[in-house]
Amino acid sequence: MDPALSTLQSLQSQVDNEDWHAIINECSDLIPQHPSSSVLWNIFGLGHLRVGNFSGAKMAFAEAISVKPDFSAAHFNLANVFRELGANEEAVEAYKTCIGLEPRNAQYQNNLGNLLIKLRQPEDALVYLMNAAKLAPEVAIYQFNIANLFKSLAQHVDAEFFYKRAIEIEPKNPDFRTNYITFLEDVGAISEAKQQVKIGLNFSPNSPELKAKLGYIRLREQQFQIGWELRNQYWKIRQPAEPFLKTQKPLWEGEKTGHLFVWAEQGIGDEIMVSTCFEEMRSRCEKLTISASDRLLPIFERSFSKNIDFISRLTTPSDAKFDAHAPGMTALGLLRPDAKSFQNNSVNNFRLLADGYKTAEFRSQALANDNERPVIGISWFSKSARNGSYRSIPLSQLMSVLPKGAVLVNLQYGDFESDFENLASEFGHVALSFKAVDKWTDLEGLASLIDACDEVVTIDNSIVHFAGAMGKKCNLLLPVGADWRWGRKDEKSSYWYSSIRINRQAVLGNWDSCLANLALFSTSKLT
Repeated sequence: MDPALSTLQSLQSQVDNEDWHAIINECSDLIPQHPSSSVLWNIFGLGHLRVGNFSGAKMAFAEAISVKPDFSAAHFNLANVFRELGANEEAVEAYKTCIGLEPRNAQYQNNLGNLLIKLRQPEDALVYLMNAAKLAPEVAIYQFNIANLFKSLAQHVDAEFFYKRAIEIEPKNPDFRTNYITFLEDVGAISEAKQQVKIGLNFSPNSPELKAKLGYIRLREQQFQIGWELRNQYWKIRQPAEPFLKTQKPLWEGEKTGHLFVWAEQGIGDEIMVSTCFEEMRSRCEKLTISASDRLLPIFERSFSKNIDFISRLTTPSDAKFDAHAPGMTALGLLRPDAKSFQNNSVNNFRLLADGYKTAEFRSQALANDNERPVIGISWFSKSARNGSYRSIPLSQLMSVLPKGAVLVNLQYGDFESDFENLASEFGHVALSFKAVDKWTDLEGLASLIDACDEVVTIDNSIVHFAGAMGKKCNLLLPVGADWRWGRKDEKSSYWYSSIRINRQAVLGNWDSCLANLALFSTSKLT
């Protein structure tokens, strides 16, 4: 028997106010008096779920179900607990049970669809997400989830349709619009993305997400000063990739200072981009400390002034150790405020240096059979969650356009050695995987592999940054929706790295024209 209606109403009020600890305490007192109340057990479970006590929540929801087996809300809550515990198969079954009990509940359908996406079952996920949208067409998040799934499946027309539906329902929602803008950027619709930023800022003029988006658009347009200023809004978004440095010391604004601490942010490629300005940073301070990924530290220490102190990005000096600080990309922006400033990016002014002994060893292996063959390093895959599928090119398609007889060096991280060697043999290339070098963890070895090549052909990943910063001749293969740092659609060279030649898709998802225009630097060795 359930408690009195007034008691349940009081508990519901606490649920509405999210007073979870009070709910747990009150239910603990009430359950001994009403042990067969499925409603009490369910509310008790909600309290435990919301405070992160998943084992307590699981027990309570199971009790609610044992009392009332057809209690769909308890099955749904139990499914959510299983999902939090990583028991995904149990979660799927629990979601299916509550859907069987209440098939017209859109939230049940939506949650199962989202879980199936996580389990890499997109076709099944789409069924449930579409069910949710049909049952509750006025709920924008359901439209939005479908849009994200279609984007992941590279079904761009359908993705755009559902992004627009979500925005039509909630035009003031900055998250929906920001994700739609990201989609437009990834498919190369930059003008439309710019227009959506403008519309979004009309609704949400203080949105840091939208301001940061506008910053990247300005940087793409080479309006560097305003672009960098807007890009710094990145640190105000809800979930930056890393937290802003906690310090009482001032943010560096490019002035001459005492001890400057420049701290690492973003990924390996971004850290290498920032390294193009290390020596300039050193000239603007009495002492410079730079944090970097451990994998990059030996390369940076070899390549730059001994007057620069490099430390792991996993450590932070105390405030007493520095006078001013800046995130890496913020410092970079201060030193690259206009197009003219990129003249300092010449390899005459900076260059990453590989381990010469390793380079010589790898070069010797590459030329062991015939020192007249060109040695071409290649990379073709990105695991970027946002747009890795857009950036990546089928390995067979890339190999098919490379000159027969070339020595191909595998620069790709991941377990691709077998495919690489089999396809190289099929297309008449000499394949060198250098399996002893882990291309993800051993960046010292990777840098030497790149250095040992005559040239590099790569998609947009960390390889292009290594090659460019080392002054290695490199053909960069870009999708239609290329990243902001590679400039406008007509750019054929990089202002970041002078040794890079840019090759772009003409049609979304089609690499044919990009590869047709590929002009290697070293093919004369085969003629």
